Amino acid sequence: MPPVQLHSTEHRGEIKLCQKCGRTNTTEFPDNVSQPVQYGPRIRGFTVYLHDYHLSLIIAVVNYYLMLMGVK
Repeated sequence: MPPVQLHSTEHRGEIKLCQKCGRTNTTEFPDNVSQPVQYGPRIRGFTVYLHDYHLSLIIAVVNYYLMLMGVK
C-alpha cells in the first residue's frame, strides 16, 4: 500500500486597530473558507462512506484515521 500523503493549506489572519483613525482592519479569507477547521471533499466523502455504508461508529472512523496517519 503506498504511503498516505497529506496536504494542508493554512490561512492566517490578523485583526489590526489603526492608531490614527481607530478603524479595525481584518483579513479576508477565500470564499470556501468558512470555519476555523475544514476538511476537503474527499476526506468528508470517505468519512460519510465509512460511517453510513459500513455503519461504523464515529469513534471507529476517528481511530481508523489516527492509525492510517500514524498518530499514536
